[in-house]
Amino acid sequence: MASQPSFMVGTESFPTKAEITRRARGILQKAALGKRLARADECFVVGLAQQHPRASEKLGKGVHGVVVDAAPGFPASRSFYIVHPDGTRTDFSFAKCIQPATPRQVFATACRTTSSSTSGARVTWLRARC
Repeated sequence: MASQPSFMVGTESFPTKAEITRRARGILQKAALGKRLARADECFVVGLAQQHPRASEKLGKGVHGVVVDAAPGFPASRSFYIVHPDGTRTDFSFAKCIQPATPRQVFATACRTTSSSTSGARVTWLRARC
């Protein structure tokens, strides 16, 4: 009988992506808002953030810690925030770390990246196409 594949997040192994989601949601629900996470939870969340499609952007300034806080504009929602050594914070979607980007999402991201260095007319065209 073949063994089931496992998924590594940080130093933890999970049998399914659903188990990773359960672990992440559990941390979001139990964490005190604005307080640094416990070490084991922090290691898991940083390991998860390393799988984000824009991990270098999210983690690039370094990691001082991780907190859970209300999402901007959505006070009833909770989000993970990477706290950087300079005190700034960067939020990220843990769902994007678990599910790979679809071809459409990859294309849309490429359009946004390209559009930042092009003329206004090109930006409008790209947004209309994406």
